[in-house]
Amino acid sequence: MGLKSRTKGASGEREAIKLLLDWWKAYCPSVKFRRGNGGVNGSDIMCDDPTFPFAVECKRKARVLPSDVHRWLKQAEAQTPEGLLPMLLYREDRRPWHVYVGWTDTPEAAVHLPWSVFSNRSPEEYALIGKDFQVEVQRERGA
Repeated sequence: MGLKSRTKGASGEREAIKLLLDWWKAYCPSVKFRRGNGGVNGSDIMCDDPTFPFAVECKRKARVLPSDVHRWLKQAEAQTPEGLLPMLLYREDRRPWHVYVGWTDTPEAAVHLPWSVFSNRSPEEYALIGKDFQVEVQRERGA
């Protein structure tokens, strides 16, 4: 990965942290987000609030194709630690942020919304959705 690509990725992560912070601080005023380590069992963005139900994968690209989104969803799912839900935040150049949440094994089942719509719902609502979703996933997996 070239320097320009890494710089763009880091810039995208900082933008996404600001979005997440503005949204989640209503739920947890002292919350802090930071850039993560990525990789296996790692998120691009980490949260210090243990009630934050998501492992965040963040992408920024000049032009996003459906195949990119599918690959990123698979990557996010593979890197999400047990007990968290995958979240994909991505943005094309000069376009608004989009978010995918709430899938396992089948990315097609994900909820896909522009960030402006997603962030109008309360964090409590998504936390409840996340808990219900986790229970359903555990039930399907026979846990």
